[in-house]
Amino acid sequence: MQSKNKPFRLLIVVLAASSFWLPLQAQVNIGDNAAPNTFSLLEINVLHQSGGLRLPQLTAAQCDSLNGVFTSPSTSAADKAAAQGLVVYNTGTGCVEFWCGDNWISLCDGSGPSAYVLPPPACEAPDQPGPITGSKYASPNMAGSVTYSVPAVDGVSYTWTLPVGWTGSSTSASITPTLTEMAESGTISVTANNGACSSKPATFNVIAGRCGAYIASGEWRVFMCWNLGANYNADPFTPSKELNGDYYNWGSPIPAATRDDIIGVWGSTVIIDNIDNHYGDGISHGSPPSINNQKIKSATDPCPIGYRVPNYYEVYGMRANNTWTPLGSFENDGNFTSGQQVGNVLYLPAAGRHDKDTGDLLNRGSEGLYWSSSYFNNPSSLDNWAYVCLLLSFYDYGPGTLVGLMNNNSGLPIRCIRE
Repeated sequence: MQSKNKPFRLLIVVLAASSFWLPLQAQVNIGDNAAPNTFSLLEINVLHQSGGLRLPQLTAAQCDSLNGVFTSPSTSAADKAAAQGLVVYNTGTGCVEFWCGDNWISLCDGSGPSAYVLPPPACEAPDQPGPITGSKYASPNMAGSVTYSVPAVDGVSYTWTLPVGWTGSSTSASITPTLTEMAESGTISVTANNGACSSKPATFNVIAGRCGAYIASGEWRVFMCWNLGANYNADPFTPSKELNGDYYNWGSPIPAATRDDIIGVWGSTVIIDNIDNHYGDGISHGSPPSINNQKIKSATDPCPIGYRVPNYYEVYGMRANNTWTPLGSFENDGNFTSGQQVGNVLYLPAAGRHDKDTGDLLNRGSEGLYWSSSYFNNPSSLDNWAYVCLLLSFYDYGPGTLVGLMNNNSGLPIRCIRE
């Protein structure tokens, strides 16, 4: 006769055996005979997956009661620490909650009174853009001439940050900034953005140059750092081919020759009619000019906005009030490495000139002539049709000569002065 208590006795045996086995087993797997993973203390593996883990069901009041226990002064610090991590299902809020040591934290989506909103997943940042390319040197006269860029990537926008005194904005892979007179040297940076997060910035160090010289005792004036038509991305203080720029017939708004090519018509007279085709006011004031320091920008002046061709007195003053340091050999061999350092922050290359009749390039590397806006018409000593302007020269016209005369059909470079 079978005993009705057999199932009960079997349960007692199982529980007794477990009481000896469980303390010896640091990890437990319930549901199959597989060994638990090394990182698990408890694993529940149910083949038919018809159920789940049911946590203790506590009402909101019961959770509040436990809260009082956990925070009571009579509860030991050890018990308070042991309570951290306790997990229950709050039937009042309908949320799984855990005790963090100060209060219950809900794992719901924000609907419960003690809801804990999970932070958004970390976004996948775009790759760092770059490298940034552009001119290391910039000055206020370069507005619209210098662009900084990175290789464009589809699906991202860009945020550019500029140094103090630089203005401009762009969400594309390039930016063309404008520099104010107070522009400072610093760092250009750009980040790529995909709408959710941003990349690490790419950076590029730049030098803001305020090139200039004294034109009188104590009077400092800003000049462009480059000849008109030069490569504005080139270092303006290191002699190179990139600094020579274009060559102009006096009074013309467009160049007659580039650094490498003749693009104008030579051997014809440039007509000056006091209205068109002249720099300054277009009126001959004698030699030296009888009207002092005419500061007029004509309609055909090729200098950018805010700049003009310097006049006789500004050219003469620059020659007379600064230390001039010759750089290079000044050999008549067509070199690009000769020029004059004017003070500390202005360099003028010995770009030579184009002949007034043939257009041939003469004396590059040994001669530097720069137009002024003042002109002198003296038919008694010059050809009747030849108008000439006063210019800055590197070669010697005679003892103490700082400026000279050149037929206005010649092709010379221009260095603009700030208005």
